Amino acid sequence: MESNAHKALRHFIKTFYYLYKSFDDVVKKYPYAIIFIIFLGSTIVSFVNIANARAERDSYNKELLEIQDSLEQYKIMCNK
Repeated sequence: MESNAHKALRHFIKTFYYLYKSFDDVVKKYPYAIIFIIFLGSTIVSFVNIANARAERDSYNKELLEIQDSLEQYKIMCNK
């Protein structure tokens, strides 16, 4: 007599096996398409990360320029 947990585990394992088998068949049938998809995905992720890094750098540069401007204003006020 099987418990519900045992039946659910067997169903999960069987589903996972069929998904793996299907994915394996696709990879074996179309290896260059899979390579292209992985390359395209990694290129997109790289461009997004580079854009985020540039935006972060630009925000720090803007903040630095604002701080330098305020420092210059304080220097001018102190020299008067």
